[in-house]
Amino acid sequence: MRDKPKDLTGDIPWIRIEDFDGKYIAFSKSGQGVSENTVKEMNLKVFPIKTVLCSCSCNMGRTAIVKQPLISNQTFIGLYPLHNLLSEFLYYLMQASEPELSSLGTGAIQQYLSQNDFRAFKLPFPEIEEQEKIAAFLEYETSKIDTLIAKQEKLIELLKEKRQAVISHALTKGLNPDVPVKLGYYVDLLSGFAFASSGYTDNSEDIPLLRGINVGIGIIKWDDVAYWPKSHSEGLERFYLKENDIVFGMDRPWIGAGVRVARVNKDDLPSLLLQRVTRLRAKEGLTQDFLQMILESIEFKSFVEVDLTGVSVPHISPDQILSYKINLPSKEEQIQRTKLAKFRLQKIEESENKALRLIDLLQERRTALISAAVTGKIDVRDWQPPASSETQTTEVTGG
Repeated sequence: MRDKPKDLTGDIPWIRIEDFDGKYIAFSKSGQGVSENTVKEMNLKVFPIKTVLCSCSCNMGRTAIVKQPLISNQTFIGLYPLHNLLSEFLYYLMQASEPELSSLGTGAIQQYLSQNDFRAFKLPFPEIEEQEKIAAFLEYETSKIDTLIAKQEKLIELLKEKRQAVISHALTKGLNPDVPVKLGYYVDLLSGFAFASSGYTDNSEDIPLLRGINVGIGIIKWDDVAYWPKSHSEGLERFYLKENDIVFGMDRPWIGAGVRVARVNKDDLPSLLLQRVTRLRAKEGLTQDFLQMILESIEFKSFVEVDLTGVSVPHISPDQILSYKINLPSKEEQIQRTKLAKFRLQKIEESENKALRLIDLLQERRTALISAAVTGKIDVRDWQPPASSETQTTEVTGG
């Protein structure tokens, strides 16, 4: 295990898994680096150019080729190709080996592969000329697939923006902005109870605890469940959730895909509300659907983000939710606005799901193509790049 240097202001990039983004790696996205003195003092390994970095812990199979000397934390193994081995070929070969590497990993909580595991791992290495052909073929074919994936990812980003526009329109269009009222006047908010983790059980006959980990984006997930003994539930009546309750994950509330807000349904009951999750119920004058749209809006996010606390795990407080000011239409108009917004949001969600399915198919195609090429199931020894790509490369180089 390599200790993390205390001083990360040096010139030699210090790499983490978050810095992996594509075929090559050359710098730390966070700007972290190690000095020559630190390298000597801690006896750190500097990976030279052409080293193939492979994840040996989380994200098994994540691979990149080093473009400039750098240092990584302990979650990577550096493979430097020696005689008659091409870095680009090794890069694709290690990607194709991900299933085998994962099967060799040890560790109950998190898989790990040692240097000895990598040294003992057997791989097929064709002649250098064939390696070059395979690498060139895969570079060409995977680039086309990556371009298609990038287009779908861009479409998803545009759909997210459109989704926010629909919500903003439903919440603000035609309303008088000069008469806002605090959300707290219209919301019954309850923070979860601080259940002692020492009292948790794994008995499915007990009462499920709704924890932050269970609150997803628009969905409650029960793939990781902790239970509370029924025999110890006396006096906890107000922490029982009800159908149609809104729950809000207070720690790291916003993640890449959206906000961690969800609605409780019959299948989620019975369950008890744990601390760092908030339950919200609309009072008279506000509908539950309109309340959920408020919490999902970009305007609410912008208001709260100014005062987010916590460095490693950002979190918000109940007071921040209750102090948010809204311009509220009549209850009848809320119902109409919500109905129209739901129709439009459903269409957007259908388009987004279609794009996600296409990305999955493209990634499966990419994985299968790499595996087939490096194992010889596809014979690419006579492959040549199309004339159009050769012409394009010449033009770019000449310019």
